[in-house]
Amino acid sequence: MTVPDKVMLLLRMMRAAKGEIDATDDPHSLLNYFCDDGEFGDTDTFNKAIELGLIRTTHHDIFETSAAFLTPAGEAALRR
Repeated sequence: MTVPDKVMLLLRMMRAAKGEIDATDDPHSLLNYFCDDGEFGDTDTFNKAIELGLIRTTHHDIFETSAAFLTPAGEAALRR
């Protein structure tokens, strides 16, 4: 699978953050660069990475926080 360049940038950034990054809506989040960017027409870079199985997200309802994690597939893409 060929991973688009901007998705690879997101994966590299997540690896630099030890494989986990806060994904809570925040106007100062670095993830904003990858959200709502129109990079893939009907979806953005962040959601494309999820669709490709390269990252996964979790949400904690009580604390209203979210996190994104590299998956084994995301780690493998970084090793290519």
